[in-house]
Amino acid sequence: MINNNLKKIILLLSLCFLLIGIVSATSTNDTTTKTSNMIKEEKNVDTSIAKTNIINKNVNKEVKKAPKKNNTKLSISLNQSKAILNDKVKVTVTLKDNKNKPIKNQNISVKIGTKIYTKVTNKNGKIVLNYKITDNNVLGKNITAKYKGNTVYISSKATKLLKSNEATIYNKKMKQIATYIDKIEKLEDAIDMVEDRLDDKHISFNTAYKQINSYITSSINYLNKAITTSNDLYKYLTDKNRKTFINLNKNELKTVKSIMLEHQKIWKQTKLFVDGKISEKTFNSRLFSLDNKIENYDDALDIIEFKIKNLYLKYPSLIKGVEKYFID
Repeated sequence: MINNNLKKIILLLSLCFLLIGIVSATSTNDTTTKTSNMIKEEKNVDTSIAKTNIINKNVNKEVKKAPKKNNTKLSISLNQSKAILNDKVKVTVTLKDNKNKPIKNQNISVKIGTKIYTKVTNKNGKIVLNYKITDNNVLGKNITAKYKGNTVYISSKATKLLKSNEATIYNKKMKQIATYIDKIEKLEDAIDMVEDRLDDKHISFNTAYKQINSYITSSINYLNKAITTSNDLYKYLTDKNRKTFINLNKNELKTVKSIMLEHQKIWKQTKLFVDGKISEKTFNSRLFSLDNKIENYDDALDIIEFKIKNLYLKYPSLIKGVEKYFID
């Protein structure tokens, strides 16, 4: 009996030890697995960091290898230093690199006034614009050229002043007008001489009439030339004072022309009276009317000459060298 009980106890103990061994083995296996997994994760992290470092090194190498952009230089040249309205100006723009070599096949934009022109550089790195000046507002202003650049070249910009030739043209035209005025004044002196000779009865009325009519006609022709020159000059002007002076001078010339025409009419009416073709009453009536017109023109002329003199006193350079033809 005891032996049987002892056997049962031994059997039961054996089963317990067996169960403990199994549980212990399972726990050990789990711990080993977890430890193995942790080691693998650490290795993966190390590998990822290594790969990242390699990528960063490669990126840095690529950045270092990226080509450096070259500097560029734009320049503008004009075929004439000064210009006026209706002039044709040749504008040449040149693009070069930092080694002073021309850069071809690049877009260059050129701004003149409010207009922008775009052209491609040739093998010499140049573009050429043949620009006709149709607006005075571009004179005395900068021409601007721009290059935007690309992956190889840095952008650049250049400016060039388009100078106005107004002062030269103005002085030249004013001398031309002065020449016409000088001839008109000489013709007026010739008319006075003929009238004096007629008063002294050294010549006949018909002779005096022909000479005076011829002189007046010539004077009117020179006045027309002077007025045309003034109109032509005005188109080129941008300076306010010059424009004011030319307008005053033009009005003066037109008023003198009107006076001349009225004088010519007086001589024609006198010729009709002398030839007996109109009565004394008609002659006197017409003469009175013409004299009134001349008087009104003389008053207008005085006002214009007063304004011209005041402008001259403020800005004497307006008629420097030809003062005597414009100022009494």
